[in-house]
Amino acid sequence: MNIETYLLVVAGILISIIYPILRKALPKSRLGIDRQLSLQERIWDAAKPYIVGLIFACITAPLVIAFLGDRLENWSAALLAGFAWEATIEKVKEG
Repeated sequence: MNIETYLLVVAGILISIIYPILRKALPKSRLGIDRQLSLQERIWDAAKPYIVGLIFACITAPLVIAFLGDRLENWSAALLAGFAWEATIEKVKEG
């Protein structure tokens, strides 16, 4: 297994995980709440549910590489493979 391909697949997975974390961390109107959460607290609250998924994704990246094999011809194919893998898992999980 090529380490560069592995890291690109993991990067694709990370990108697809980071998008919803950042979306949830954006400030919202909190009517009835006296204290505003700091940016760090909002990011941590948004990230907590994804940590196990992130670990699982990094462990599973070699399976994506094994499945696609020689079809990962360049960096963009590896990055998109990781992104698509995580997006598919999210769709299956949400049912």
